[in-house]
Amino acid sequence: MAALPRQPALKAFAAGAVPIAVVLAIAASGSAWQRVGSDNTAVQLTIGTLPAGAVGCQPHEPLAAGTGAVRIAAVPASPGSVALRVQLRAAGRLEGAGAPGGVAPGGTVVAALAHRTASAIVAPLCVWNTGQATLALQGAATGPADRLTVALAGKPAGAMVGRVRVDDLTGSHPSSLWSVLGKLPERAATATGSALAPWLAAVGLLGMLLAVAALLWSPGEANERSSEGAAPLASAGDADAR
Repeated sequence: MAALPRQPALKAFAAGAVPIAVVLAIAASGSAWQRVGSDNTAVQLTIGTLPAGAVGCQPHEPLAAGTGAVRIAAVPASPGSVALRVQLRAAGRLEGAGAPGGVAPGGTVVAALAHRTASAIVAPLCVWNTGQATLALQGAATGPADRLTVALAGKPAGAMVGRVRVDDLTGSHPSSLWSVLGKLPERAATATGSALAPWLAAVGLLGMLLAVAALLWSPGEANERSSEGAAPLASAGDADAR
């Protein structure tokens, strides 16, 4: 099998390496919401369903300082898209309106607030089902004064059997892979029990990159040498034939 010329080999390597590097950089730079608080409602049962277009309001919901989103314990109970809009009312004013959210792992739906709470507060939290799917809300049974109430346009408000689990999330201190790269040598040494582990890994990575570079360079040199030697041989053969 003939080796690829150096230039096509380099182009093929770049065509594959550049997209991979971009994807890894984007993934490493991403940050996820982190939990900073919760109303500590146990997830024990389905307290009721929230149909599309309905709003459910939960009284005296505690939210930690810096909350930028809420995670509602809910799972789709019918086909269709899932989206939420949340409102937090404190001191008679709207604290935040959330953007549409999606179903997260573990049976939860996340909706972001328009801005983070400046301090810890306790206020009614209302959740609009702006999607197409009916949501089954998960939580625990409680007394009438603490229950989540549901209202749908043209229908009277009804109470569920309890409260839905709500977690407070924040993105004020995003945690990306770049922020922990400096800790990787220490973690590698701790995991292996040897301070040499990070250095060996770095040397191995460098050796791999050098080997790839050598492989990409060698075919071109070999092809150049073979092409240079081919012409004299061909000339000698022609002379013998003549």
